[in-house]
Amino acid sequence: MAKYFASLIAPRLTSLKQINAILVPVPSGKRTTATRGFQPAQVIARQLSKQCGLANFSAIKPVAEIADQAALTREQRATNVMHSMQASEAIRGKSVILVDDIVTTGATLNEAARAVTQAGGLPIFFVTFAETIRKIGNGFAN
Repeated sequence: MAKYFASLIAPRLTSLKQINAILVPVPSGKRTTATRGFQPAQVIARQLSKQCGLANFSAIKPVAEIADQAALTREQRATNVMHSMQASEAIRGKSVILVDDIVTTGATLNEAARAVTQAGGLPIFFVTFAETIRKIGNGFAN
């Protein structure tokens, strides 16, 4: 599935080689990775890198374990991930495209962007495979 997803997105990223942008996958927590046995964002970033020619740089590391976010509110998610990531100083001065598998509230991507900025990188945008549809009562809303 990552190969197919990358084939849809990669053509839109190719022009970013001109500014030496890099792909930086957002890491899953240690428990989540242990349960799944892989990091979905890394799989997607690897495929994107192969297809568009941008470097894939695993520059963000989790520095704190976070609670499972599935049952948390928007505010709780933001608090849960606060200061849970650290980015490598090797991305200083680089234009960064954050890659994640799914976005729900954006809390994890915001934390990743904070870590990249703190390390001296410039987050220019993000790429995700899917977005969670918010549930309201018995229905769904965008």
